[in-house]
Amino acid sequence: MLPASVTMSIGGMAVSLPYAGLAPNFTGLYQFDVTIPTVPSSNAPLTFSLNGTAGVQTLYFAVQD
Repeated sequence: MLPASVTMSIGGMAVSLPYAGLAPNFTGLYQFDVTIPTVPSSNAPLTFSLNGTAGVQTLYFAVQD
């Protein structure tokens, strides 16, 4: 697990993060397991924060119901 608090949202909806930490069998690669919430079909933005500080990059997911 990461030593810092990580939160993510997709399309403005909070995601569940069952695991956020180093990826097994890799050096320096982090893995984030997320459960995608129910969001309308769209190019939904994924935003994140680390210890309450918002990330500066926004990723987009193509979501289809």
